[in-house]
Amino acid sequence: MEKGLKRFDKVAYVYERDMRKSQNKLKRIEKERVRKQVAREVTSMENKPYYLMARRLLNDKEIISVFRRAFELQGLSLNDNNEQNLCSRYIPSTGKLHHPVPMEAQAAVELIMPSGIKRTVEYEMRALKADLVGVPGPAILDISGYLKAGNIDDAIKLANLAIMTAGYVPSDASLGDIRDGVVKVTKPSEINEVYELYIKDSLKMAKVSDIPGIGELRGQEAKKKINSWMSQARAAERSASDWGKRSLTGKKGRGGGVVNLEQRQKFSALNGN
Repeated sequence: MEKGLKRFDKVAYVYERDMRKSQNKLKRIEKERVRKQVAREVTSMENKPYYLMARRLLNDKEIISVFRRAFELQGLSLNDNNEQNLCSRYIPSTGKLHHPVPMEAQAAVELIMPSGIKRTVEYEMRALKADLVGVPGPAILDISGYLKAGNIDDAIKLANLAIMTAGYVPSDASLGDIRDGVVKVTKPSEINEVYELYIKDSLKMAKVSDIPGIGELRGQEAKKKINSWMSQARAAERSASDWGKRSLTGKKGRGGGVVNLEQRQKFSALNGN
């Protein structure tokens, strides 16, 4: 047809050619626009926090059904309170915790007792886990593709893998970090191992044994202990009767008293709370 136009109607041929070039140019522009948009969306998705993607996927009814089937094949239930399984269903982070310096409250560190060490380590572990989020393993990212292809068996296998590799990640860990292995999903058992090792190594620092309880004391020792408690109680009573006469700064407590925030922060580290 083009050859006929070129031979018998040159004007029509030139018009047809220019129109075709114009249409092809518009198609190329549109194709490039779509390509760049997809690339931007992929890049944006890769930079989003992994836990947000996991939470969105766990809101999908089809994926939840696949997870439920994977739990059933393992002889488990979605209501199982095992920490590993709980992570596979998403555990939100607890937010930032204030992290006071224990040294301010416990000046003589060489005199710290095993009970004090345990409380401090427990506080440290809570601070460590404060910004961690429980999430299923990265295998969950590929389940949707298998479901769209109608491959239910492989989707269940991926759900099973996501459950087995569930654990904790930092709330700011991106999807790309998890997919590329830059950030690892840490299993609850691995965190517990760190805790046990931390406790074991820290207890080696304890040079002073714990103060025995009243039930472990006998005779005169028990009497001295009780007298000491009574003295402390009387001192606390005198301090309470003089409470409103002193000038204190701090935060108003629920009972009407004034709480010194700085002291509270120091002793929170010592007491592990």
